Amino acid sequence: DGTVEAVVGKDATAAWYSSVVVAGGSSAFPGFDERLRRELQGRAPKGTNVALALPPDRKHAAWLGASILGSLTTMQQMWITKEEYDDNGPLIVHRKCF
Repeated sequence: DGTVEAVVGKDATAAWYSSVVVAGGSSAFPGFDERLRRELQGRAPKGTNVALALPPDRKHAAWLGASILGSLTTMQQMWITKEEYDDNGPLIVHRKCF
């Protein structure tokens, strides 16, 4: 349907389909990877190889990535204390992070 081409450009389309990383707890459902591969193959240009990277720890990948990102010193300015949240409510997230 041209969605991938519109996002990554026609030249990069094959590369995108050949390097799909699957993460998240729902990706561990039985048959998920086969269905995803089949559906992507149906959308990919003819002759494009669809390859899925299925890391064994994908169930926790989002948490691991967020914990690494959150521990970087450059992220400390975005940390929100309980007191800041109690004083400002949810808007403090937008003030400090965006």
